[in-house]
Amino acid sequence: MPAIFNIPDQYNGDTFEEVRFNFYVNSVSEATKDNLTNAVPKIQIKNKKDLSTTVATLTIGDGLSWINQSEGQFKISIANPIDWGAGTFVYDLQITDSGTTPSTVKTYLKGEIKVLSEITT
Repeated sequence: MPAIFNIPDQYNGDTFEEVRFNFYVNSVSEATKDNLTNAVPKIQIKNKKDLSTTVATLTIGDGLSWINQSEGQFKISIANPIDWGAGTFVYDLQITDSGTTPSTVKTYLKGEIKVLSEITT
């Protein structure tokens, strides 16, 4: 079952506020960072009212970037301002591990992103 993390509110027309992800082998309390050398993270963001509408797909080099792959750290790094309109969006974070045979795919995280209307344009 994926953990739930609601990304802090964002403003339509603004640059996406950076969100960092840190993965650990068992738990944060053990502080053993998970090596994601063979991992391929992917986030899809969809309109909560219409799950058939994908507003963004984030992958490494296209909305996600590694901070330190061998220490299980990457971040959302969307270059363009948010242009999805105001509303509530849902996302999940899926990681494919190509270091296993066969490759494993697991959804680790899910949540909401509220995009607020901008006042200053």
